Amino acid sequence: MGMLHPAYKTASSSFSYDKGGHCRLAASLLAVKEINADTTILPNTNIIVEWIDSKRDSATALMGAITHSQGGFGGDGADVVVGPASSGPSKASNLVLGAIPIPVPQMSYSATSPSLSEKEQFQTFFRTPPSDAFQGTTLAEVLYDELDYTEFCMIIASDDYSSAGAKAFEDAAVAKGMNLVNKQIVSENPEPNEVYEAVSKTRDSLCRVVFVMSQACAGGKITAQAKNEGIMGADSGYLWVLTDAWSTNRDGALTCADVTEGFEVTEAADKATPFTVPGLDAAAFNEAWTGALGASPLFPSAGMAKFDAFLTSWGAQTDTNGVCAGDGGTSPLEGTARVADGSTCTCSSEVDNAGNKLWELDHDEDPATPSICTGFEYSGADNAKPASGYAYFAYDAVLAYATAAHHALYDSSSPFTGSDFKTLEGKQAIMQALYEISFEGVSGPISFNDASAWNTGDRADGNGNTVSNFNSATGDFDVIGEWRAGDAAGAGWKVVGDFTWDAYTWATSDNSKPKNIVLPKCEVAHIDSAVADCGSDGKRKATFSYVKAGDGVSPTCDPDLPGSLPLPPSKDVNCSYSPADSLGGSLAIILGAGGAVVCILWAVYVFININTKVMRVAQPSFCIVFTLSAALLSISNVLFVGENTDSNCLLRPFVFNIAFDLMFGSLFMKTLRVYKIFGNRKLSKVKISSFDIIKNYGSIIMVDIVILIVWNQGPGMTAETITMLDLDPYPSYTSVICKDAETYSTLTTFFKILMVIGGVYLSYLTRNVPDKFAESKWIAIEGGR
Repeated sequence: MGMLHPAYKTASSSFSYDKGGHCRLAASLLAVKEINADTTILPNTNIIVEWIDSKRDSATALMGAITHSQGGFGGDGADVVVGPASSGPSKASNLVLGAIPIPVPQMSYSATSPSLSEKEQFQTFFRTPPSDAFQGTTLAEVLYDELDYTEFCMIIASDDYSSAGAKAFEDAAVAKGMNLVNKQIVSENPEPNEVYEAVSKTRDSLCRVVFVMSQACAGGKITAQAKNEGIMGADSGYLWVLTDAWSTNRDGALTCADVTEGFEVTEAADKATPFTVPGLDAAAFNEAWTGALGASPLFPSAGMAKFDAFLTSWGAQTDTNGVCAGDGGTSPLEGTARVADGSTCTCSSEVDNAGNKLWELDHDEDPATPSICTGFEYSGADNAKPASGYAYFAYDAVLAYATAAHHALYDSSSPFTGSDFKTLEGKQAIMQALYEISFEGVSGPISFNDASAWNTGDRADGNGNTVSNFNSATGDFDVIGEWRAGDAAGAGWKVVGDFTWDAYTWATSDNSKPKNIVLPKCEVAHIDSAVADCGSDGKRKATFSYVKAGDGVSPTCDPDLPGSLPLPPSKDVNCSYSPADSLGGSLAIILGAGGAVVCILWAVYVFININTKVMRVAQPSFCIVFTLSAALLSISNVLFVGENTDSNCLLRPFVFNIAFDLMFGSLFMKTLRVYKIFGNRKLSKVKISSFDIIKNYGSIIMVDIVILIVWNQGPGMTAETITMLDLDPYPSYTSVICKDAETYSTLTTFFKILMVIGGVYLSYLTRNVPDKFAESKWIAIEGGR
């Protein structure tokens, strides 16, 4: 069995110790020892192990896979491989293990990326933990269904584990109806500048629910800067959602946050640089995680027989951390101070099949520096369980291989009869057995999806996630509920015991649930206006409200914040027309209709009395034209009532101008005839028919008609919608008016002024004519008015 477990990381991560990954090696080795001692499983077979430090690094893991499959075990290669820990390194390893002529089965204990379920690409890959697809579903359900959150931000790393797992959550959250406000992506081992950019943009986005997914070390760096910016910590008002790489490896995150010299930021869009972000010691780190919502695979709990037996075995192991100089032979030294020089520390001598030391390690890849005693103490309450919950899955990974090998040899319907598992037939027998077995592991019931499933090799039973609340006092997570996959009874979300969300520790000063999103103070841009239709008072009511978000419900600003702009009082704006039910509109209709009726009655009267002496002297044809034109001019008032439409905008100028021309023109032409007769000083015979007068005046009226036609064909006599700025600085509104054509309306007005002037002049010339023949005085007075 080739093993790929991380212990010390690469130079890019400062050779930091991966305690969570290393303890998974301890769990895998414990499984090997117990299986080799158990006569009920593989009674005639021993498991032998060779281990390579995979360093949480894809390139290192790939080289380890080559070594295990090609050169390990005296050149025979490994029958099976366990590990590595993370998704990116696991993918890299499978590029070798799944592609060589005799593919090697690979079983991961903590690679959870959903992309590893793509079996066309990773055909020999199996895993004992659940896919992060379940984690995404769990967290989306808790945030949306349980906590009523609808907005969230994301800070994720670019490695395969983080990007694929985050996508699973994002898809599940959006499908629920949640809105992604802001997403920031950093590299797997981010530099301070990019961490600051991600944190500051998250801060400025104003959302208060922050989903994070990265490796633990990147998580420590993000924690330090988020706390420094005030968006993480006991009174921050934020809910940080920590995925399993953070929640199951708090010590790994702390290692990368507890940097004495801090983090120097040399580029920042909103601050003078350089500046230093302080590192966090354990107490400050715990305070930063206050109120965090953690997610992890569904870890076993007390009362599960295999789990209880595992803890007993775990605590009974011999310490592997070596013995260093100190009181009573116990070591006061930690980390790289545990130098394996024989006088400072004497390390555990345990080695693997190839002679590689398991607990005396080269931490910095430099042969010139001494090795470090790197192991575990198993006794005492503080060491009652592994440093990482994934250790349970690491134990089960070894147990799964052993169970499959036993099944292939003894229980299969077609037992494997080869001499060893190094052949293609041997490895295929193990893989086929993995599809067929079902057993009880430390982490619960275990079986694997067979080759007919889209996610072949994924764990089929016992999938789910634990949800927990970080306890800053203990530095650990308190389980509050769990989510189980499947349709059977007990599937879905349920709380643990009598837990209620009122008992949750939130990162707020009054322990209230953080807001869904932080809103800015209200300014002019946050105020919207609505202008009603015209009322009976000839006014439109303008009211104001705060702008809503895209859903039409959520606010976009907080009016209660100091400095927020209050809503202005409602105000009236003028209508662009006279409503029929307004006082002005009603009067226009009544007077226009009444005037028209009166004028028509006068026309009837004239017609009835057309042959009387009085009427004949008064020139009845002109009187009838005058009264009917006056009726039309009165009706034109009614056309100015009501909304501005294309038809109204056309009729108003035509009816008014033509009616005006005919009415006053008939009066003036009548006066012109009187003038020509009474002004005939030579007393010569003069005959002036009504037709002659109308013909002459028709040519004059044509001037107005031409102006109106050119007006209509040019700018047009149509309605148009314009933007009104009466409410400035608040949003404008629209109003429908008849298209403005000032030039043409001025021309028609000027023409009428000339006409009136001419009429008044004629009245002056006929001032001495008796009133029964002409109305000169009245025309002069009215024209002047």
